[in-house]
Amino acid sequence: MKKLTAILITICLILGLAACGSTPASTADPSQTGTESQSASTSASSEAPSGPQETYPLIAEQTDLDAIAAHADHFSFTKGEMTYFFALTFKDYYSYLSYFGVDPAVSMKEQKYDEERTWFDLFMEEARRYANNYLLFAEAARDRGLELSKEDLDEIAAHKAEVETEAASYGWDTDTYMEQLFGTNIGWSVYESVTQKMMLANKGYEAVVAEMKETISEEDILNRYLVGGFNDFGFIDYADINFLDGEGLQEADRKELQEAFSAATDRASYLKAMILFVDKTVDEEKIKEAGSSLLYAEKLLEANTKKKQQYVSGEMMDWAFSEDRKGDVYVQPEAEEGSQHAYLLTAAPYRDESTYVNVRHVLFLTETLGPAEAARAKAEEAYAEWQKGDKTEDSFAALAVSSSEDPGSASNGGLYEEVARGEMKESFENWCFDPARKPGDTGIVDTEYGSHIMYFVSSETGWHMMVREDLMADAYEAAVRKLNSEHPLVFDEAVLESINW
Repeated sequence: MKKLTAILITICLILGLAACGSTPASTADPSQTGTESQSASTSASSEAPSGPQETYPLIAEQTDLDAIAAHADHFSFTKGEMTYFFALTFKDYYSYLSYFGVDPAVSMKEQKYDEERTWFDLFMEEARRYANNYLLFAEAARDRGLELSKEDLDEIAAHKAEVETEAASYGWDTDTYMEQLFGTNIGWSVYESVTQKMMLANKGYEAVVAEMKETISEEDILNRYLVGGFNDFGFIDYADINFLDGEGLQEADRKELQEAFSAATDRASYLKAMILFVDKTVDEEKIKEAGSSLLYAEKLLEANTKKKQQYVSGEMMDWAFSEDRKGDVYVQPEAEEGSQHAYLLTAAPYRDESTYVNVRHVLFLTETLGPAEAARAKAEEAYAEWQKGDKTEDSFAALAVSSSEDPGSASNGGLYEEVARGEMKESFENWCFDPARKPGDTGIVDTEYGSHIMYFVSSETGWHMMVREDLMADAYEAAVRKLNSEHPLVFDEAVLESINW
C-alpha cells in the first residue's frame, strides 16, 4: 500500500491539482493546472466539500485509448498508458514552461523546443523512455518466472478503495478524480493496468540487479581499480583564488600578484602570495578584525578550499592528477580581464578509505508509545519474537515492513544504505561502526526517537564502493542491451502522434 500511495502522492505534488486537497475553481483555465490554479481556488478549499464539485476542463481529451502504442514480446502499452507517461513528463516540466516561453494552453505540437523538435517531441521522448524501461524489465520478470503476487494485487485493490473514498469526498466518480490528477481522460482502468506492469517490471529489475551483483568478484573490483586509478576513483582537495578579483587593483598591482602566485610552489609560498592579495584588496578594518593579514589570508584560504573533488577534464585537473606534477600550485593563464585563478593542492590524489555501512532497523517511537521504557519493552518483545524464527535478513526486513514506525525506511524493509559517520544519531552510529561489527549482527539501540532493533548488513570502504558501482553501471548497460536484443520493442508512430496534447 505504501508504494502505491507514494505514487499517487508524488503525482499530486507534481500536478498541484485541486483534487489533491482543495476544491477546483469552476472558472479555471485549461492551462492552469499547476500552482497558479491551486492558489486561485484557495478560498473554496477553506470549507469541506458538500455535494458534487465542479471540475477542471481537461487539458487534452484522448480517443482510442485501447490502441496499442508500444509492445515487446509479451507486454504492451496502450495509447492511454503512453498518455499517462506523457502526462507525468508534462507535469514534471510544467512549472518551468513559462521560462522557456511555452504556453500550456497551446498544443505542444505547435511550439518549438529546438530547430528539429517540438515540445511534444521532447515529452514523447521521455514517455518512450518510461515505456522502454518498464516493458524490458517486465519481460525480464517473465523470463525468470516472476509474477504479481496476491499481496501485490490486494495492494492495488486497497489503493483503489482509497481513491474511491477520496473521489467521493468531492462528489466525483473514480474516473473523474483520475482526470483531475492527470489532466486527461485516462481513468482508473488505465492507471491500474500501467501500475501492474510497473510493479512487475520492478520485480524484474530487482532480479536483474541481484544477478549483476553476483557476477562482480573481488578480483574484478581490484582489476578495475588498477585500470582506472585515481583519475576514475580518486579525489583531491584544493584551494581556488581568483587573485585579480579585487576593487582598486592597478596594473602594477596585477603584475605583482601574477608574479607572486606564479612563483609559488607550495603552501607557504602560496600563503605569502595570499597575504599580498589581502593587503591589496581587503579593507584595513577587516584585517584588524581578523588579527593580521596572515590570519585573514588563512581564513580566506580555508573558505576557498574544496574537498573530495573528483577528476573532470580540464587543465587544472589534468595537472593535479598527473603523476609528473611538480609543486602544489597551478596558475591558470589569464582568461579575461579581471579573472585569473591560482590553485593550491591541499591534498594530493587519494582514495576514499572511509567506511560506509548498510543497516536495517525497526523503530518503535516514544512519540507513539509513551515513555522510553514503553518503546524499549515493545522493541524487546518484537526482537524476542523475531529470534524464535529463522533470524534471516529477509525475515528482519518483513518485520520492519510490518512493525517499524520509521517512515523513511519501513517500506524498504528498514534498510539504510551507504550510511557514513555523522548521518545518524550517536548511539545508532556507535553500534553500526563498532570495529567488531559483522554481517548478521543484531541488537537493540536507544536514541531520542525511541528504540531500534538493529540488523547489520554489510560495510564497505568508499573507494571499493565506487569501483563496484562503476562495474554495476557497466553490467546494467550490458543487461539492457541483452534485453533489447531478446525482446525488441516496437512503437506505433501513428498512435503516438495521435496523442492530443
